[in-house]
Amino acid sequence: MNLKKYYWAYFGLYILLNVVLLAISFFIDFGSSLSFLTAFMAAITTGQLFVKDQFRAPNPAEKKRLLWASLAISWGSSLVLTLVALAFMAWAGENMAFLSQTLSSGIGLVIILIVLVILFLISYAMISWAYGGMARMLAVKIKKS
Repeated sequence: MNLKKYYWAYFGLYILLNVVLLAISFFIDFGSSLSFLTAFMAAITTGQLFVKDQFRAPNPAEKKRLLWASLAISWGSSLVLTLVALAFMAWAGENMAFLSQTLSSGIGLVIILIVLVILFLISYAMISWAYGGMARMLAVKIKKS
């Protein structure tokens, strides 16, 4: 089955939710932890779209493809935005010593990698549940009605 429609739905929802979060963050300081929420909400909505279109939850192969595409979109866009922000900071003449010190320190790099792995696993679990358990519950609910 072609899942491009759902990849684009996730991408659009993820960007939209991040823009809304950015606008709200001008008034309320949330911190950075809500980026997980935008990825999760985009996955839930995309999973609901899939169930409503197909009248079933994604099978294991479809779930795997949706999951990895969603992770690539959310983590890839975060990486691109981080690189753009760092490039802008360097262009603006900001002191980038913190970055070179962190990357040159073996312990600093290991800590960053451990944190990234933990954050990736949390993202993986949340998005997997959105396309798995939550989608199955919705499919059962739709079949009953």
